[in-house]
Amino acid sequence: MDLQLLVALNAMTVSALVIAMIVIYRPRNQPGWLSANGPWLGVNGGVLALGTLALLLVPAWAGTAVAVVFIPFVAAPMILFSQSLRQAQAGHLRTAAWLARGAAWTHPTLANRMHAKLATAMAGNDEQNAAALAELAADAPREYRPFIQAQRALLRRDWSEVLAIAGARDAGDTIMKPLEIRALGETGRTDAMVQSYLFGRSALIGAQGLMPRLVVLAFGGRPGGVAALLAKRFSAMDEETKSYWIGLARLHSSLSASGERVLVKLSAEAKRESTRLAARRQLNAFVAQPRQPLLASTEANLDLIEQQTLQETLERRQSLVAVPVTLGLIAVNLLAFAAEVVTGGSEDSEALINLGALWPPDVFESGEWWRLLTASFLHFGPIHLLSNMFVLWVLGRLLEPMLGAGRTLFIYLAGAVLSSAFVLWLMAEGYTSFGLLVGASGAIFALLGAETLVVLQNWWRDPEAFDRRKFSTLAVILGLQIVIDLSVPNVSFAAHVSGFFAGMLALLVVPIGGWRRTQTNSSSGA
Repeated sequence: MDLQLLVALNAMTVSALVIAMIVIYRPRNQPGWLSANGPWLGVNGGVLALGTLALLLVPAWAGTAVAVVFIPFVAAPMILFSQSLRQAQAGHLRTAAWLARGAAWTHPTLANRMHAKLATAMAGNDEQNAAALAELAADAPREYRPFIQAQRALLRRDWSEVLAIAGARDAGDTIMKPLEIRALGETGRTDAMVQSYLFGRSALIGAQGLMPRLVVLAFGGRPGGVAALLAKRFSAMDEETKSYWIGLARLHSSLSASGERVLVKLSAEAKRESTRLAARRQLNAFVAQPRQPLLASTEANLDLIEQQTLQETLERRQSLVAVPVTLGLIAVNLLAFAAEVVTGGSEDSEALINLGALWPPDVFESGEWWRLLTASFLHFGPIHLLSNMFVLWVLGRLLEPMLGAGRTLFIYLAGAVLSSAFVLWLMAEGYTSFGLLVGASGAIFALLGAETLVVLQNWWRDPEAFDRRKFSTLAVILGLQIVIDLSVPNVSFAAHVSGFFAGMLALLVVPIGGWRRTQTNSSSGA
């Protein structure tokens, strides 16, 4: 496989997906959306244009040419911006400011520059932050001034002013949504808080949606969901702050006495004054206005949000014990590749046929039907192998903890055999020419099909709870597999498509207990 071609196509695939995500998930009723996102759309569009020209004019250097633009102007700002948000949410404000300035330097749009200035203005104590925000508000563009004013109100804990500013904004403008959600929770308006979160969460992408969800789970009295979210998505947060959020969630649940003890201890012993003051404010507010019964619909929505959080935690487990089949399949593929190298080379047709590649004459004339399975464990070159094993690892970690080892293995093997059989039938009927077929992609696409069916089933149950993170992961995987189709010889697009639908069929054939379990306990061709 041509490494330059692979790098160029992969970078172009990511940029195309970024553009698609921006367009599909654009905020509703936000007139300035295009001007705010125009530079980002332009950069990613430039990657596509440059990659196309390079592949046509200088294919031997296409990967290098695309990487020179993609790495500093697409990959770096994405990583820096995301990490800045995560560090800010974890309470590491100075680190967040430094990362935000890096994102603004690599991609100096107005939004990135303002994010960097805001992060820098919020990196001191409350008094310093108030002064910095006042200075920033005087020079900020008009569209950012309400948000800065709301941040100043937040420092004063003037939640009524935060809500007033948010209420004056258009309902589809989500820039104020995290502050509005926090203010509703702080003022005891839990039903309205949950509704605001449900209305705005589709526009809160990635790390932007983590803090609003934590606020909703805490003020909604869901300590289990809070603990799960803190353990995985806020692992960098200090232990005192984690204790604060868990105590707050217990305070607003049936465990209010336990939550009160946690906050009383923090109010007296926390190292940071801000944590002590926050704990005292919550205790005083709870005494002044005890938790009121919530609407049945609010309770149901909180249950669903908590279940989805627990499901994500289950899927993000790092323990290798949770994915024995995935690890075993990767090991078998690696051993098969080692055998290829030893017996003549991974790109040698004779060696591949001797090891079990799908070669139609051997199947039709010699009855070697076992090749329908063995071909899926062989690969044409190291990059083909590594690409497939990376996708297998990502999909296996999503699917195996949810469906279990037995179902995952069944889906994988069914996809391998059925996709190979479909391609063989196409060859026999003359729809495609005879050729050598190798690779795990048919089986991998079966896992992708099964995972897609799970996502669609969950979306059908609750369209508002559509899992954008998982959808984005599946879209990236599909894009990368298409890249492999275009850049690797002996790869069959028909095997990919048939494997995808074979995975869906296999999931329907085996017991579907895995779907229900995720709801109650928590949430490719050759």
